[in-house]
Amino acid sequence: MKHFATFMSFRMHALPKEGSASGLSFVSVQRLEEISPRIAEFAAYLPIVLIGLVEHDIELLEKREALIASGKHKGNTRESKEYKTSLPQQCTAIQFEWAVGMILSDASLQYNTNCKSCRLKMQQVDYHYAFMAISCYVLAPWIYEGISAGKQREKSVMHEMQTITHVAFMPLADLFQNPCVQKRKNAVISKVISPNIEKYLTPLCVAAWFMGDGGRQCYKENGGKGLQFHTQGFTEADVQMLVSALSNRYGWKTKATFDGKNKKGQETFLISVSGESFDSFVHHISPFIPDSFKYKLPDVRKPKSRFKKEY
Repeated sequence: MKHFATFMSFRMHALPKEGSASGLSFVSVQRLEEISPRIAEFAAYLPIVLIGLVEHDIELLEKREALIASGKHKGNTRESKEYKTSLPQQCTAIQFEWAVGMILSDASLQYNTNCKSCRLKMQQVDYHYAFMAISCYVLAPWIYEGISAGKQREKSVMHEMQTITHVAFMPLADLFQNPCVQKRKNAVISKVISPNIEKYLTPLCVAAWFMGDGGRQCYKENGGKGLQFHTQGFTEADVQMLVSALSNRYGWKTKATFDGKNKKGQETFLISVSGESFDSFVHHISPFIPDSFKYKLPDVRKPKSRFKKEY
C-alpha cells in the first residue's frame, strides 16, 4: 500500500465531486480501500488522466471480494456462476480500448470449451509491473487472483495476470480471430489484424500497446526521437495495416522495418515511427503513460528547438 497515500492525495483534485455523472467519488475511493486493498493498490499506478475515466460498480466489487473470501471463486461453483451472470455482458469503451492495446502487445485470448466465451492472459517482466497493475484495475470485475509471480528469467522475474472466462471478451476475440480459421475449444487465438483496426487505435489503446511492446529506436544518449513498436509476432501484411492505421489516424510518419527472421525462418517486421512525429506522439499518447514507463520515450524537445511542433 506504499503508493496509496499519493494516490489519495491527487485523487481529491483529479475527480469530479461526489454525485458527478463521471468518475468515482472521493467517498467511493475511500470505500474502495475498505472493500479491496489490492484493487486500491493497483489504482495507485494509474496516470492522473485515467483516474476519472475508469469507473467501477462498488456493489459489484463487493460481490467479487465476498466470493474470493469464501473460496468459492475456484472451479465451476454455483456462486461463481452467479457472479459471472451478474457481470456486465460487455466491456465499457475504456476497458475495450485498453484491452485492445494489451492484445496488440503481449496479451493472449483463449476460448472456453464451447468457444462462446474467452479470457485474457498476459505476462510481463517485473519492471513492467505498473502495466500489469493498471490492466488489473481497468478489468478488475473480471479478475480474481490479481498479479502472480511467473517464471524466473536470468535477469528478471516474469509476472502473470489473467481474467476469468467471460462472454464480455468475445468482441475482442472476434476482432483478432482470423475469419478463415475455425474456432477451436480451449485454444489460444492466433492473432491477426482486422482491416478496421484504426477505429480502435485511440490514444488510450496506443498507450497500452506502447507500454507493453513499444520504446525508443535508440536508447543511447542523443539517440534521436524515433520510436518503435515490436510487432514481430504479426505478418508483414498485418504490420502494414497497423502502419497505415497509425498514419491515417494521427498523421505520423511510420513504416514497417525488416527485423530479421524468426526461428521458423519467417521474416519479421517492426513499426518505426519517425522522430518527425515525436511531438505529436507525446501530445496524444504520453498523458496515458505512467512515469515509470517514461524511460521508453526520448527526452522532450527544448522549447526553442527548431524541430519542436505544437499540437
